[in-house]
Amino acid sequence: MNVVVHYPISKENINELKNRVAKVHAEAVSTYIKKLTCPKSQKIEIIKSLQD
Repeated sequence: MNVVVHYPISKENINELKNRVAKVHAEAVSTYIKKLTCPKSQKIEIIKSLQD
C-alpha cells in the first residue's frame, strides 16, 4: 500500500498542522489515562508529571 502525503508549505498551515497533531495527541493521552484502573488522585499526579 502506498500513501502519498502532502505536507503544508506556508507557515500558517504548518502551525495549523502542529495544533491539530497536538490536539489528537492530548486526546489520546487523556483517553488512556481515563481507562487506567488506578485511583483518581494517582491519575491527577500522572497528568501533573506530564505537564512538567
